[in-house]
Amino acid sequence: MFDNLRRYTAAYIVAIGGILMTCLSSWNVRQELQTSHFKEFQWAAGDRIQAVHSVVDQGLDALLEIRGLFYAAQGIDEQEFRVFTDSILKRRPYIHSLLWAPLLNASQQALPGSASGTSPAGPAAANDHQGSIAGPPRVPVLLAAARTESVAAQGVDLNLTVEFAALLQRARESGNIAVSGRIDLVQPGGATVPVIYAVLPVYSPGHSRSTTATPGVRRQADPLGFVVGVYDIEELVHVAINLLEPRGVEVLVRDDSA
Repeated sequence: MFDNLRRYTAAYIVAIGGILMTCLSSWNVRQELQTSHFKEFQWAAGDRIQAVHSVVDQGLDALLEIRGLFYAAQGIDEQEFRVFTDSILKRRPYIHSLLWAPLLNASQQALPGSASGTSPAGPAAANDHQGSIAGPPRVPVLLAAARTESVAAQGVDLNLTVEFAALLQRARESGNIAVSGRIDLVQPGGATVPVIYAVLPVYSPGHSRSTTATPGVRRQADPLGFVVGVYDIEELVHVAINLLEPRGVEVLVRDDSA
């Protein structure tokens, strides 16, 4: 037995070495595949994150376009607002609706243009609200454009709910776009759609966002009103991801403020 073992020692060594080299080679190939898959996943995930960010930025730019319309025109009626916003809604299918809501102090009893619905609205038709008047201001929706049920939002005071009042206050304090967390919007028929609201304050052309109340003290000036966008979260992500090649990567959008 031992004679046979000595005789085939070299063969055994070669066989064992071959097995070890095969195992080592397989392990190296497996590691390289895992590294390659991980890098490919990072690349695909990065592309999707960038795509979502890009579509979100494009959606928020719609509010800046409407603000530019108000600055360029002396007065905007409902028809002009609809014509302008229809092109935005066609280019951005994830925008559920676009609203214009002027800021009205307690002394203003009537909503500009509410009697006929066709009177000009916007910065040129709104008053400059710099005085301190008792009572919470009203922020009623004067102009609305949406894919469905756009008229239903007209006349609704956005400052009545606690969540929206806080969102308007954040926009007033920053002077920039403020975005809400997820809100379930009830559709006709009882179905709900997860949406987010974005609010952009519009100031009088040529006026600073801050005013001097007392010597050495500066405060935020009141805006003339707010441009409001309602965004369908699921449709927004769907539009962003469809721009990319399918890679089997799932996308989760999370609200860190919740």
